[in-house]
Parts: sequence; structure tokens; C-alpha cells
Amino acid sequence: MVRKINKVWKGIMIGAAIGAAMSLLDQEIRKKLGADNKLAHFLKDPVHIVEKVSQHIHKCRQSLEQLSEDISFIADKIKEINEKTPEVLELVKETFARRKDDDPQL
Repeated sequence: MVRKINKVWKGIMIGAAIGAAMSLLDQEIRKKLGADNKLAHFLKDPVHIVEKVSQHIHKCRQSLEQLSEDISFIADKIKEINEKTPEVLELVKETFARRKDDDPQL
């Protein structure tokens, strides 16, 4: 059974290779493949790809710097909140205690 499956796949692969080779005989198809081939475009103009990569790296670096600043800002705010929380709790307790003294129904 395994040999039959292997033969089927072998036949499919051979058929695909023959079909691809036959289609490349058509000049119009070869031109379309060449026109759409980005690698060929970049090989013709390597300066362009270097500029694009450089721009992309610059954008990534700026994004990382902004992200770092945002994280630092958030960390500072969290630290500030953690420092203020005991003070706020104490004020709330004092306020509630005063109101309770003023209004015994609370």
C-alpha cells in the first residue's frame, strides 16, 4: 500500500515538473514570470533594496525608542501609584472615622 502511494506521489511530481517545463516554452509566460519576479528587480537595482532596508531599520529603531519611553513612563506612574496608595487609604480611613464620629448611624 505504501509503495502505491509513493508511486502516485512520484507520478504527480513528474507530471508537475513536465507541466512547468512545457509552460516555460511559451514566451509570453516567461515574460510574465520575469516581470513579476521581485528578486530580478532587486538584483538589477541593489541600491534600492539597501535604501529600503535602511529605512525599515530606522523606523524600527524609532518605534523601539518610543516603546522604551512609553514603558518607562508607565513604570514611573505605577511606582507613583504604589507610593500614593497607603496615603490615600489613610486619608479615606480618617475621613470615614470623622464622618462616623459626626454621624453615629454610619
